Amino acid sequence: MVTKVLERDLERHFSAECKRLKISSIKLHLKFSTGYPDRLVILPFNKVLWVELKTLTGKLSARQEHIHMLLQLHHHCVLVLRTKEEITDALEATRISDKGN
Repeated sequence: MVTKVLERDLERHFSAECKRLKISSIKLHLKFSTGYPDRLVILPFNKVLWVELKTLTGKLSARQEHIHMLLQLHHHCVLVLRTKEEITDALEATRISDKGN
């Protein structure tokens, strides 16, 4: 039987992985600016990573798709992560890639 992972479980895992890897992240609570990703990860060398956490069945709203596209047009990296494995892999890859800069 497959256990359904809730978005709050992904949030907890994301926070734990950031703590484990010593990565700074901010949970965004933007009341009047909808569509922005859930998390902003602060990286070295003036870089940030925008992270949207969704379950396997979660859908991006039209507003989220629009905001993600705008961020990408401005050369920002936006990731939509759907599993605990994706979260771990993305954060570890980000940490490794920034060591070389």
